Amino acid sequence: MMKTSRKEQRRRKIGLANKGRVPWNKGRKHSAETQLRIKQRTIEALNDPKMMSYKTEAVRKNMSEHPRTHSEESKARIGSSVRHAWGKPLKWKQLGERFFLSWMKSITEAARKGGSDQAELEWDSYDKIKQEIAHEQLQWDTEKAKGKEIAKIRKKKSISSQVSIQGDSAQIPALEKLNIELIKKEKMQREVSLAEQIKAAKSRRAEPISAKILAVSSSFLSYNARLKE
Repeated sequence: MMKTSRKEQRRRKIGLANKGRVPWNKGRKHSAETQLRIKQRTIEALNDPKMMSYKTEAVRKNMSEHPRTHSEESKARIGSSVRHAWGKPLKWKQLGERFFLSWMKSITEAARKGGSDQAELEWDSYDKIKQEIAHEQLQWDTEKAKGKEIAKIRKKKSISSQVSIQGDSAQIPALEKLNIELIKKEKMQREVSLAEQIKAAKSRRAEPISAKILAVSSSFLSYNARLKE
């Protein structure tokens, strides 16, 4: 800060001392030789990387020490001037591009239709074939995706069926045991029912025989009683 203040004071003093004096080079012009030398020296200085790095560092240092920001008014003026400067060339460029496109389309349309003795060409056949290929590709992709989904569903079903079969195979021994027990019970019931049927048949056969025996015995007793009388 002290150095900058001293520089400013020195410059202010020099300016006050030179105030009112006419500079020695006022109204004079450089000759062609001096202009060429100045031009060559400036080109050499600009091409020298050391000089450029020194200048850029000095500029950066000066800007960091004395930051200056544009006001909103200056920003608006700069923006309007830039837009005004670039507006007309952009308009002319856009108009030229539009004219060129319309001219190119008219020429291509005339060439496609041809003359009175020429056949009309189909220049969009490539685009049509390309669209058909893209459509077929989409259909193939959709079918492939559907096939994958169906395969996944079948795989899930097969896994579930295998799991159910395994569960059934685990339950088979218990079911076999139950079936054997039921068969045994049915056999026992059949045997019991057969024995009961045999007993019933025997009892039915025994009833008429006993009745006959009783009848014969009663008739014999009555005959004996008559003989005794």
